[in-house]
Parts: sequence; C-alpha cells; structure tokens
Amino acid sequence: MIQRCYDEDATSYDRYGARGVTVCDRWRFGTDGKSGFECFLADVGERPSLEHSIDRIENELNYDPDNCKWSTVKEQNRNRRSTRWVEFMGRTMSLAEAIELSGLPEARVKRRLYVYKWTVDEALAAR
Repeated sequence: MIQRCYDEDATSYDRYGARGVTVCDRWRFGTDGKSGFECFLADVGERPSLEHSIDRIENELNYDPDNCKWSTVKEQNRNRRSTRWVEFMGRTMSLAEAIELSGLPEARVKRRLYVYKWTVDEALAAR
C-alpha cells in the first residue's frame, strides 16, 4: 500500500499515488506506541489465507480502517474502477457476478449486451 501510494518509481504508482490515493497516518506511522503495521493488523486482522490481499471497498477513497477489507483475487477483480455495475435479482452487483448467478455462459450474455444491444434484464433472463 505504502509503496504504490508514495513511491513515484513503483510500477503501480500511476494508479494509486498519482491519483491521490493515500494510506492513513495510523497505518503509516503508528500510534500509542504501536508501529504502523501493528495498527494495521489491529484494524483489519490477520490475512485469512494466502488467496487474500487488502482491498479498498470504495476505489476512489484511501487506505484506512473504514475502507479496507481482505478479499480474494476474484472479489478484487469485481471491484475495479472499470467494473460494470448492474441491477439483478433486486440488488446492485458486478456484471460478472450477475452472469455467474444467471447460469448463462459469459460469452452469450456479453454478445447480447454489446453486439445485439439487449438490456441487462433481457440478456440475463433469456435462455
């Protein structure tokens, strides 16, 4: 987190620090005699598994206790700035999640949406 937000030579700096994304002071510098890392662990807990890494809930906001959680790669891939959000089954979700829940092949749904210009409801409902 710190490298991608503050090291201009980091490969991902342009997507984080250059966009103004920061890490809260508590996690960078620590507080009350704890290091920044100790504060981070106290706030988000230990990594649940090797498949998890830290994820910002709202991509336009910073790394802080209210905006971070442990997520799998699959979950993080569905939480990108480029994610298309849709209404399906009464709630807002990523298009990828909606396709998965529909049980339809991804290529079929995307063809319906992007080639045939169907609505999301039409693309996900029709067999």
